[in-house]
Amino acid sequence: MKRATIFIISLLISISLFAQTTVKTKLSSDTTRFAKPVTLSISVVAPKNLPVKFPGIKNPQIAQDLVITSAKIDTSKQQKSTKYTLKLTIIPFDDTTFQIPSFPIIVGNSLYKSDSLQLTVLPIEKDSAQLAKIDTTQLIKIFDVTKPLKAPLTLKELWLRFRYWLLALLILILLSLLGYYLYKKYKQAKQSRPTLEPQLEPHELALERLEQLRERKLYQQGKYKEFYSELSEILRQYVEQRYHINALELTTSELELLLKAAQLFDQDLYQGYMRVLKNADLVKFAKYIPHNTICQADLDFAFEFIEKTKPEPEPETEPENQQSDNQENTDTQNKNENPEQ
Repeated sequence: MKRATIFIISLLISISLFAQTTVKTKLSSDTTRFAKPVTLSISVVAPKNLPVKFPGIKNPQIAQDLVITSAKIDTSKQQKSTKYTLKLTIIPFDDTTFQIPSFPIIVGNSLYKSDSLQLTVLPIEKDSAQLAKIDTTQLIKIFDVTKPLKAPLTLKELWLRFRYWLLALLILILLSLLGYYLYKKYKQAKQSRPTLEPQLEPHELALERLEQLRERKLYQQGKYKEFYSELSEILRQYVEQRYHINALELTTSELELLLKAAQLFDQDLYQGYMRVLKNADLVKFAKYIPHNTICQADLDFAFEFIEKTKPEPEPETEPENQQSDNQENTDTQNKNENPEQ
Protein backbone atom coordinates (compact mmCIF):
# COMPACT_ATOMS: atom_id res chain seq x y z
CA MET A 1 0.00 0.00 0.00
CA LYS A 2 2.80 2.36 0.93
CA ARG A 3 4.71 1.63 -2.30
CA ALA A 4 1.61 2.25 -4.40
CA THR A 5 1.09 5.62 -2.72
CA ILE A 6 4.70 6.65 -3.46
CA PHE A 7 4.35 5.54 -7.11
CA ILE A 8 1.13 7.56 -7.57
CA ILE A 9 2.72 10.67 -6.05
CA SER A 10 5.80 10.34 -8.33
CA LEU A 11 3.54 9.88 -11.35
CA LEU A 12 1.54 13.00 -10.49
CA ILE A 13 4.74 15.02 -10.08
CA SER A 14 6.04 13.82 -13.47
CA ILE A 15 2.72 14.67 -15.13
CA SER A 16 2.77 18.14 -13.58
CA LEU A 17 6.37 18.73 -14.75
CA PHE A 18 5.49 17.42 -18.22
CA ALA A 19 2.56 19.81 -18.36
CA GLN A 20 4.82 22.71 -17.42
CA THR A 21 7.30 21.99 -20.32
CA THR A 22 6.54 23.47 -23.74
CA VAL A 23 8.49 23.24 -27.03
CA LYS A 24 7.95 25.58 -30.01
CA THR A 25 9.70 25.48 -33.41
CA LYS A 26 9.82 28.36 -35.89
CA LEU A 27 11.59 29.30 -39.13
CA SER A 28 12.51 32.90 -39.89
CA SER A 29 11.16 32.22 -43.38
CA ASP A 30 9.82 29.06 -44.94
CA THR A 31 10.98 30.25 -48.38
CA THR A 32 14.53 31.30 -49.30
CA ARG A 33 16.98 31.48 -52.21
CA PHE A 34 19.85 29.19 -53.06
CA ALA A 35 22.72 29.58 -50.53
CA LYS A 36 20.78 32.22 -48.60
CA PRO A 37 20.75 31.51 -44.83
CA VAL A 38 17.60 31.15 -42.70
CA THR A 39 17.23 30.90 -38.93
CA LEU A 40 15.55 27.98 -37.17
CA SER A 41 14.42 28.84 -33.61
CA ILE A 42 13.51 26.18 -31.03
CA SER A 43 12.10 27.55 -27.76
CA VAL A 44 11.84 25.35 -24.67
CA VAL A 45 10.13 26.46 -21.45
CA ALA A 46 10.94 24.05 -18.62
CA PRO A 47 10.73 24.02 -14.80
CA LYS A 48 13.53 25.94 -13.18
CA ASN A 49 15.17 22.95 -11.48
CA LEU A 50 15.36 20.71 -14.59
CA PRO A 51 18.37 20.72 -16.98
CA VAL A 52 17.74 21.05 -20.73
CA LYS A 53 19.98 19.50 -23.40
CA PHE A 54 19.98 19.73 -27.24
CA PRO A 55 21.93 16.66 -28.43
CA GLY A 56 20.76 16.99 -32.03
CA ILE A 57 22.87 20.07 -32.87
CA LYS A 58 26.15 18.11 -32.82
CA ASN A 59 25.68 17.07 -36.45
CA PRO A 60 26.46 20.10 -38.69
CA GLN A 61 24.46 18.66 -41.64
CA ILE A 62 20.68 18.23 -41.32
CA ALA A 63 20.28 16.62 -44.72
CA GLN A 64 22.18 16.47 -48.00
CA ASP A 65 22.85 20.06 -49.21
CA LEU A 66 21.35 21.53 -46.02
CA VAL A 67 24.07 22.61 -43.56
CA ILE A 68 24.06 24.17 -40.07
CA THR A 69 26.68 26.93 -39.98
CA SER A 70 26.15 28.24 -36.45
CA ALA A 71 24.22 27.43 -33.29
CA LYS A 72 23.46 29.72 -30.35
CA ILE A 73 21.48 29.15 -27.13
CA ASP A 74 19.87 32.04 -25.23
CA THR A 75 18.58 31.55 -21.69
CA SER A 76 16.07 33.68 -19.80
CA LYS A 77 15.01 32.85 -16.26
CA GLN A 78 11.52 33.42 -14.90
CA GLN A 79 10.03 32.93 -11.44
CA LYS A 80 9.24 29.20 -11.71
CA SER A 81 10.62 28.28 -15.11
CA THR A 82 13.51 28.87 -17.51
CA LYS A 83 13.22 29.59 -21.21
CA TYR A 84 15.89 28.16 -23.58
CA THR A 85 15.98 29.45 -27.15
CA LEU A 86 18.17 27.56 -29.64
CA LYS A 87 18.90 29.51 -32.86
CA LEU A 88 20.36 27.57 -35.78
CA THR A 89 21.63 29.26 -38.95
CA ILE A 90 20.86 26.99 -41.93
CA ILE A 91 22.17 27.40 -45.49
CA PRO A 92 20.63 25.40 -48.38
CA PHE A 93 22.74 24.43 -51.39
CA ASP A 94 20.03 23.13 -53.70
CA ASP A 95 16.86 24.67 -55.15
CA THR A 96 14.31 22.19 -53.84
CA THR A 97 11.99 21.68 -50.88
CA PHE A 98 13.77 20.40 -47.76
CA GLN A 99 12.11 18.56 -44.90
CA ILE A 100 13.73 19.79 -41.69
CA PRO A 101 13.53 16.88 -39.22
CA SER A 102 12.57 17.22 -35.59
CA PHE A 103 15.39 17.67 -33.06
CA PRO A 104 15.52 15.66 -29.80
CA ILE A 105 15.38 17.71 -26.58
CA ILE A 106 16.10 16.22 -23.15
CA VAL A 107 14.39 17.93 -20.19
CA GLY A 108 15.46 16.24 -16.98
CA ASN A 109 14.87 12.56 -17.71
CA SER A 110 12.12 13.18 -20.31
CA LEU A 111 12.57 13.27 -24.10
CA TYR A 112 10.84 15.90 -26.26
CA LYS A 113 11.02 16.62 -29.97
CA SER A 114 10.73 19.82 -31.94
CA ASP A 115 8.26 20.16 -34.83
CA SER A 116 9.25 19.04 -38.31
CA LEU A 117 9.15 21.92 -40.82
CA GLN A 118 9.46 22.43 -44.57
CA LEU A 119 11.81 24.87 -46.28
CA THR A 120 11.35 25.79 -49.93
CA VAL A 121 14.49 26.95 -51.75
CA LEU A 122 14.21 28.99 -54.94
CA PRO A 123 16.93 29.22 -57.65
CA ILE A 124 19.45 32.05 -57.66
CA GLU A 125 17.75 35.29 -58.62
CA LYS A 126 19.02 36.68 -61.88
CA ASP A 127 20.11 40.29 -62.03
CA SER A 128 17.74 41.97 -64.46
CA ALA A 129 19.99 45.02 -64.75
CA GLN A 130 22.85 42.86 -66.05
CA LEU A 131 20.54 40.96 -68.41
CA ALA A 132 19.39 44.25 -69.93
CA LYS A 133 22.95 45.12 -70.95
CA ILE A 134 23.23 42.07 -73.21
CA ASP A 135 22.65 42.93 -76.88
CA THR A 136 20.94 39.91 -78.36
CA THR A 137 20.62 41.52 -81.81
CA GLN A 138 24.34 41.62 -82.46
CA LEU A 139 25.66 38.81 -84.60
CA ILE A 140 28.42 36.67 -83.14
CA LYS A 141 31.59 36.84 -85.21
CA ILE A 142 33.01 33.42 -86.08
CA PHE A 143 36.78 33.04 -86.12
CA ASP A 144 38.94 30.39 -87.80
CA VAL A 145 40.19 27.54 -85.71
CA THR A 146 43.78 28.16 -84.65
CA LYS A 147 46.42 25.70 -83.66
CA PRO A 148 46.87 25.14 -79.92
CA LEU A 149 49.64 27.17 -78.38
CA LYS A 150 52.59 25.31 -76.88
CA ALA A 151 53.13 26.50 -73.33
CA PRO A 152 56.57 25.95 -71.77
CA LEU A 153 56.84 23.17 -69.22
CA THR A 154 57.04 24.33 -65.62
CA LEU A 155 59.07 22.66 -62.87
CA LYS A 156 55.89 21.30 -61.33
CA GLU A 157 54.81 19.72 -64.64
CA LEU A 158 58.30 18.25 -65.15
CA TRP A 159 58.21 16.76 -61.63
CA LEU A 160 54.73 15.27 -62.12
CA ARG A 161 55.73 13.81 -65.51
CA PHE A 162 59.17 12.42 -64.65
CA ARG A 163 59.02 12.02 -60.85
CA TYR A 164 59.38 8.21 -60.89
CA TRP A 165 62.44 8.36 -63.16
CA LEU A 166 63.99 11.11 -61.05
CA LEU A 167 63.40 9.12 -57.84
CA ALA A 168 64.93 6.00 -59.42
CA LEU A 169 67.95 8.03 -60.54
CA LEU A 170 68.33 9.53 -57.06
CA ILE A 171 68.18 6.08 -55.42
CA LEU A 172 70.76 4.77 -57.92
CA ILE A 173 73.12 7.67 -57.13
CA LEU A 174 72.73 7.11 -53.38
CA LEU A 175 73.42 3.39 -53.75
CA SER A 176 76.51 4.14 -55.85
CA LEU A 177 77.82 6.57 -53.24
CA LEU A 178 77.16 4.03 -50.49
CA GLY A 179 78.97 1.30 -52.42
CA TYR A 180 81.95 3.58 -53.06
CA TYR A 181 82.09 4.53 -49.37
CA LEU A 182 82.01 0.89 -48.25
CA TYR A 183 84.69 0.00 -50.81
CA LYS A 184 86.96 2.79 -49.53
CA LYS A 185 86.43 1.64 -45.95
CA TYR A 186 87.29 -1.92 -46.93
CA LYS A 187 90.46 -0.81 -48.73
CA GLN A 188 91.53 1.31 -45.75
CA ALA A 189 90.91 -1.56 -43.34
CA LYS A 190 92.83 -3.93 -45.58
CA GLN A 191 95.76 -1.52 -45.90
CA SER A 192 95.86 -0.87 -42.16
CA ARG A 193 95.97 -4.60 -41.39
CA PRO A 194 99.57 -5.65 -40.65
CA THR A 195 101.11 -7.81 -43.36
CA LEU A 196 103.30 -10.76 -42.71
CA GLU A 197 106.90 -10.40 -43.60
CA PRO A 198 107.71 -12.99 -46.26
CA GLN A 199 110.90 -14.17 -44.55
CA LEU A 200 109.13 -14.99 -41.27
CA GLU A 201 106.83 -17.87 -40.45
CA PRO A 202 103.51 -17.07 -38.72
CA HIS A 203 104.77 -18.21 -35.31
CA GLU A 204 108.03 -16.30 -35.73
CA LEU A 205 106.20 -13.08 -36.57
CA ALA A 206 103.75 -13.58 -33.69
CA LEU A 207 106.55 -14.17 -31.17
CA GLU A 208 108.40 -11.11 -32.43
CA ARG A 209 105.31 -8.92 -32.09
CA LEU A 210 104.60 -10.31 -28.61
CA GLU A 211 108.11 -9.45 -27.56
CA GLN A 212 107.66 -5.91 -28.87
CA LEU A 213 104.36 -5.67 -26.99
CA ARG A 214 106.02 -6.79 -23.77
CA GLU A 215 108.75 -4.18 -24.16
CA ARG A 216 106.24 -1.35 -24.62
CA LYS A 217 104.75 -2.03 -21.12
CA LEU A 218 101.32 -0.75 -22.05
CA TYR A 219 99.25 -2.24 -19.24
CA GLN A 220 101.81 -1.05 -16.65
CA GLN A 221 100.98 2.49 -17.88
CA GLY A 222 97.23 1.95 -17.61
CA LYS A 223 96.73 1.58 -21.38
CA TYR A 224 94.66 -1.59 -21.05
CA LYS A 225 92.54 -1.09 -24.17
CA GLU A 226 95.57 -0.56 -26.40
CA PHE A 227 97.32 -3.54 -24.83
CA TYR A 228 94.43 -5.98 -25.29
CA SER A 229 93.61 -4.69 -28.78
CA GLU A 230 97.11 -5.54 -30.00
CA LEU A 231 97.30 -8.81 -28.02
CA SER A 232 94.01 -10.14 -29.44
CA GLU A 233 95.02 -9.04 -32.95
CA ILE A 234 98.34 -10.94 -32.69
CA LEU A 235 96.59 -14.13 -31.55
CA ARG A 236 93.84 -13.86 -34.17
CA GLN A 237 96.37 -13.19 -36.96
CA TYR A 238 98.51 -16.12 -35.87
CA VAL A 239 95.55 -18.54 -35.89
CA GLU A 240 94.41 -17.19 -39.27
CA GLN A 241 97.86 -17.72 -40.85
CA ARG A 242 98.61 -20.96 -39.02
CA TYR A 243 95.30 -22.78 -39.56
CA HIS A 244 93.88 -20.81 -42.54
CA ILE A 245 90.86 -19.54 -40.59
CA ASN A 246 89.37 -16.08 -41.14
CA ALA A 247 89.88 -15.26 -37.44
CA LEU A 248 90.36 -11.50 -37.93
CA GLU A 249 86.88 -11.05 -39.43
CA LEU A 250 84.91 -13.36 -37.09
CA THR A 251 83.42 -12.26 -33.78
CA THR A 252 84.66 -13.91 -30.61
CA SER A 253 81.53 -16.06 -30.27
CA GLU A 254 81.73 -17.16 -33.93
CA LEU A 255 85.42 -18.00 -33.61
CA GLU A 256 84.73 -19.92 -30.38
CA LEU A 257 82.16 -22.15 -32.12
CA LEU A 258 84.46 -22.70 -35.09
CA LEU A 259 87.50 -23.67 -33.00
CA LYS A 260 85.39 -25.93 -30.79
CA ALA A 261 84.09 -27.80 -33.83
CA ALA A 262 87.50 -27.95 -35.55
CA GLN A 263 89.43 -29.18 -32.44
CA LEU A 264 92.73 -27.84 -33.74
CA PHE A 265 94.45 -27.96 -30.35
CA ASP A 266 93.87 -29.47 -26.91
CA GLN A 267 91.23 -28.30 -24.43
CA ASP A 268 93.57 -26.32 -22.16
CA LEU A 269 94.96 -24.28 -25.05
CA TYR A 270 91.46 -23.76 -26.45
CA GLN A 271 90.08 -22.47 -23.12
CA GLY A 272 93.08 -20.25 -22.50
CA TYR A 273 92.91 -18.80 -26.02
CA MET A 274 89.21 -17.95 -25.66
CA ARG A 275 89.82 -16.50 -22.17
CA VAL A 276 92.31 -13.99 -23.58
CA LEU A 277 89.93 -12.97 -26.40
CA LYS A 278 86.99 -12.56 -24.01
CA ASN A 279 89.09 -10.47 -21.62
CA ALA A 280 90.04 -8.30 -24.60
CA ASP A 281 86.35 -7.83 -25.52
CA LEU A 282 85.51 -6.84 -21.94
CA VAL A 283 88.27 -4.23 -21.91
CA LYS A 284 87.53 -2.85 -25.37
CA PHE A 285 83.74 -2.77 -25.28
CA ALA A 286 82.65 -2.94 -21.62
CA LYS A 287 85.40 -0.65 -20.22
CA TYR A 288 86.59 -3.43 -17.90
CA ILE A 289 89.81 -2.61 -16.02
CA PRO A 290 91.73 -5.83 -15.27
CA HIS A 291 94.44 -6.31 -12.64
CA ASN A 292 98.02 -6.21 -13.89
CA THR A 293 98.50 -9.84 -12.85
CA ILE A 294 95.71 -10.83 -15.29
CA CYS A 295 97.37 -8.86 -18.09
CA GLN A 296 100.72 -10.52 -17.34
CA ALA A 297 99.09 -13.97 -17.25
CA ASP A 298 97.36 -13.40 -20.61
CA LEU A 299 100.61 -12.20 -22.19
CA ASP A 300 102.52 -15.21 -20.84
CA PHE A 301 99.82 -17.53 -22.13
CA ALA A 302 100.10 -15.97 -25.60
CA PHE A 303 103.80 -16.93 -25.70
CA GLU A 304 102.96 -20.42 -24.43
CA PHE A 305 100.10 -20.86 -26.93
CA ILE A 306 102.29 -20.01 -29.93
CA GLU A 307 105.17 -22.18 -28.73
CA LYS A 308 102.88 -25.20 -28.27
CA THR A 309 100.99 -24.78 -31.55
CA LYS A 310 103.81 -23.84 -33.90
CA PRO A 311 104.63 -26.47 -36.56
CA GLU A 312 107.27 -28.97 -35.60
CA PRO A 313 110.53 -28.73 -37.61
CA GLU A 314 110.94 -31.41 -40.23
CA PRO A 315 113.84 -33.85 -39.64
CA GLU A 316 116.84 -33.12 -41.82
CA THR A 317 117.52 -35.87 -44.41
CA GLU A 318 120.91 -36.30 -46.09
CA PRO A 319 121.07 -36.50 -49.88
CA GLU A 320 121.40 -40.00 -51.38
CA ASN A 321 124.90 -39.26 -52.81
CA GLN A 322 126.14 -38.16 -49.42
CA GLN A 323 124.63 -41.30 -47.81
CA SER A 324 126.40 -43.57 -50.34
CA ASP A 325 129.73 -41.75 -49.80
CA ASN A 326 129.33 -42.15 -46.02
CA GLN A 327 128.64 -45.87 -46.48
CA GLU A 328 131.78 -46.34 -48.66
CA ASN A 329 133.91 -44.49 -46.11
CA THR A 330 132.55 -46.71 -43.39
CA ASP A 331 133.36 -49.90 -45.36
CA THR A 332 136.93 -48.72 -46.14
CA GLN A 333 137.50 -47.89 -42.48
CA ASN A 334 136.31 -51.33 -41.46
CA LYS A 335 138.69 -53.05 -43.93
CA ASN A 336 141.65 -51.05 -42.66
CA GLU A 337 140.83 -52.01 -39.11
CA ASN A 338 140.53 -55.73 -40.02
CA PRO A 339 143.11 -56.50 -42.74
CA GLU A 340 142.64 -60.19 -42.34
CA GLN A 341 139.17 -59.96 -43.80
